[in-house]
Formats: sequence, C-alpha cells, structure tokens
Amino acid sequence: MLSEHIVAADAAAIRRGVFINLTGVAAEIEGNSEFKDQYFAIIDRFKEKYALNLPRSVLKSEDILKLIPSYNLKQAHSELTEELLQIENIRTINVTNTTLSKDVFTWDGSSTTGLVFLKNTLQQYYPIIPVWRYYLKNHNPAKHVALDGITGKITKAWQFVGKKADVVNIIPYGDLTYPCISLCDLICGYIRNTVHHIDDKEIYRQLKDKTHAYVTTEFIGDDDIEYFDIKYPHSLKTELHLPHPLFLIHKSKDMDPKIVRDADFFQLLLRHVEKKGGAVCFEDFLNQQPILKKGIV
Repeated sequence: MLSEHIVAADAAAIRRGVFINLTGVAAEIEGNSEFKDQYFAIIDRFKEKYALNLPRSVLKSEDILKLIPSYNLKQAHSELTEELLQIENIRTINVTNTTLSKDVFTWDGSSTTGLVFLKNTLQQYYPIIPVWRYYLKNHNPAKHVALDGITGKITKAWQFVGKKADVVNIIPYGDLTYPCISLCDLICGYIRNTVHHIDDKEIYRQLKDKTHAYVTTEFIGDDDIEYFDIKYPHSLKTELHLPHPLFLIHKSKDMDPKIVRDADFFQLLLRHVEKKGGAVCFEDFLNQQPILKKGIV
C-alpha cells in the first residue's frame, strides 16, 4: 500500500533522428487516495470517449499508441495528460533530461562511449535520477518513493535516494498498475509529442501553465556522471523493494515474455493489482529467495 504523501517516477528515451535523450519525471503527490479517485474518473471518461476496450484503468503512453487511431493519437494523448495535470493533489513535477558526449568509466576500469552507456545501462535505472534531483531540491519531501520497474547496479544517486527515503518501492509494470507512476509515464510521452526540441526551457514552457504543481526542469549530463555511473559491482536488489502481495508468473525458459504479457489473463492480473495493490513479475527463484523464505508472496 502506498502512502498518502508519495513521490513517483518513470522515464523514457526520446529519439530525434540519431539524437537520443533520456527524460525522467518525478511527481510528488499529497493525498494519494484523492488523486487516484480523480485519476480513475478521468480515465473512465477517456475510455468511453475513445471506445477503448481494456479491462484495466491504468494507462501508459504505449496503450494510447496501440489503441487510438493514428489520426487522433496526438490529440488524445495531450487531452488525457493535460486533464490529469490539473489534479490539485500533484504538488511538484521534476523533469530531468540527459545526453552524454564523453566516455564513461565504470568500477572495473572499462570504458564506453556516452551514447552506448546511456542506451544500454543508464536507461535501465534512469527513473532514479529525477527522484535524486527532487530530494536535492526539496526541504519537506515525501518519504515514500514509487519507481517503475528498474534494474542495474548501485550508483551514488541510488544511495542518496535510499538514505533520504523511508520506503522505496520498485514496481514492475508500475505504469500499468499504479496511477502515480502512470502519470509520470504519460508526462514523458506528452513531452515527446509536444516538445520538438528537447530543451529544459521548452519543456518548462510546455508544462508550467498546464498544472497547479510547481514545475522544475533541468539538464543532467557529463558534469554529473559520478552520480549515475556504476561505481560498485553490486545489484540494486530490486526484489527487496517489491510491494506485496507479489504475484509470480511461471513460464518455460523458451517462452517469449511478450507472449505472456499480451495474454488476456495478464491484463486481468494487472487489473487485480491496480485495485488491490502489490506487484506482478516473472518468477526468478535465484534472486527472489529472500522474499520467498519470508512467505510474503
């Protein structure tokens, strides 16, 4: 169960030709129950207007891309996001943007280009970055963090967030089950669709008049690399941050996870988590042993 005062985060890669930018959004919500009620009311109207046949009511940008006709796509995404942005329980919105031009050196002494590191490594845990900046800037922050599913190893930004927060939840498919994370995903998609030149000032101008929340946007790049490159060879141990109850899905080794994710039962399972809380993930007995031993699945 999430707290009433929470900061949620998600991220997306935005491509413009050969240019790739990581954009992260952290949204602070005060009064999460009221926020959820308003979120679901808005989603219900949206689904009715566009005749969306979907068992769940938590949507992400990819759902709109798949389900809305192309001639209505941009309008529908903007309409939904701008209405959600008007919910007064949203207290702050922190947006970060990252591109890297210099080589990145990791804990084992190896190096890679900034672009390769951004695409293959940083993207896996980028939702941490806007939360790190949120905690740096706020004197009375939320102490409960909800991140969309991430993987990776320990960074200084992760250590900073972990020490500032009382609770950190990492939620696989969080943007399909938790309204607060869905909001962050939809804002990322909104930025992709409405800001042609990914620039902090442009993003700020696009968002500031659409919401009652306090909006900050900033570029995080090569000068900040020490906070998000990998300095330690240890995993984030995401399994210790899963909300419960936990619904584990068993599949054969040769089965494509996408087949499972597209199945009707998976959508119904997401709906159950949407209503009751917890998380859905594929079983990984090697890494999930600590929580299995506690009998909290």
